[in-house]
Amino acid sequence: MGSSKVSQQEINQAVGLHERMAKGMTGGMRLVLSFKIAERMNFRGRNLSEAELVGAYLCESDFGGAKLSRANLFGADLTGCDLHESDLSKADLRGVQLKRANLERANLSGADIRDGFIIVRDKDGNFSYHNNQRQGAVITDSKFNNADMTNAKMSRVFGPRTDLTGCILRGAVLREADLSNSDLSGVVLMGASLRGCKLRKASLFPADIVGPDGKPSGRKIAANLTDCDLRAADFSGADLRFARLLGARTTVTKFAGAKLEQAELPPGTKT
Repeated sequence: MGSSKVSQQEINQAVGLHERMAKGMTGGMRLVLSFKIAERMNFRGRNLSEAELVGAYLCESDFGGAKLSRANLFGADLTGCDLHESDLSKADLRGVQLKRANLERANLSGADIRDGFIIVRDKDGNFSYHNNQRQGAVITDSKFNNADMTNAKMSRVFGPRTDLTGCILRGAVLREADLSNSDLSGVVLMGASLRGCKLRKASLFPADIVGPDGKPSGRKIAANLTDCDLRAADFSGADLRFARLLGARTTVTKFAGAKLEQAELPPGTKT
């Protein structure tokens, strides 16, 4: 795969060798797609654990159910990718582009999704951002329904209109993220840091609990922000009805115009 653009046939061959390596079989070889163009490729259900995908252009590819634990995706472009039910635990996702990506029920526990930039040198010796990537990690209009992001690091990367319904974000770091107009219904944020976050007009209303048949069970789960660091966070106009914020730090937190009926707030919280 010497050229910058790779075919599905080349992908299948390289992934096959990678899976042999992962099983400890002879003749295996680690998958390296760093800086390659591999858009609209099929990786569904494949084992890509610890693969090297730095700066890869993977737009609209199918990673549904794929294993990407500890994979290096630093600066990769995953715009429009299907990553539902994939395993991205402890993956390096710094500087990744996830616009319109589907990460429903994905496992991102321990993943690093902070800002990151790749600087490259052209043939004339000049340095520039790889793929004109000047904004670091970008996550907007993405779906993370019921994803597990326990202890994930995501400072400043989430953008508006992100669907985080029912997500598990225990101990996650989301400092200065912009989640305005996002859906955080039923989210679990116990012990998470949302210091300086923007959550204007975000919804943290109780979410429907879905049964084994995929249909609403008639029960709801309230958003849980117990023991969170919410200092300087902005919840202006947000829907926090029934949300649990006991033990949260709310110094200079903004709640102007927020819906707080039946919410459990720390004593002395200024609203």
